[in-house]
Amino acid sequence: MSLPKSLLDLRLVQETRKFIIIIYKITELLPDTEKYGLISQMRRAVVSVLANIVEGYGRKTKKDKLHFFIIARGSFREVECYILVLKDLDYISDKQYEYLVKVKDIVGGLLINFIKSKS
Repeated sequence: MSLPKSLLDLRLVQETRKFIIIIYKITELLPDTEKYGLISQMRRAVVSVLANIVEGYGRKTKKDKLHFFIIARGSFREVECYILVLKDLDYISDKQYEYLVKVKDIVGGLLINFIKSKS
């Protein structure tokens, strides 16, 4: 079974899927010592953003939907934190950091607007 077309057509879902790919590619560049640290945490958090949007989308009540959308926002904030840590540890260049922040800001804005529209 695939996701409903209406969900796949949401720009939020499309941009979050791109964000997941970017995070996976960036974390491939991290040292092996981060395999069970930043790599694992970042990947789980970024996938959690999309998973909770999808799960909330499938819920019946407004309250249940919002609960999962807010969890998605929390996972998103977690990814924001990890991006800062990558920069602070010099695991990514200034250019990579700026790119991540740009993509992150797009997803974050879409997520916030999505939650507001469902409140």
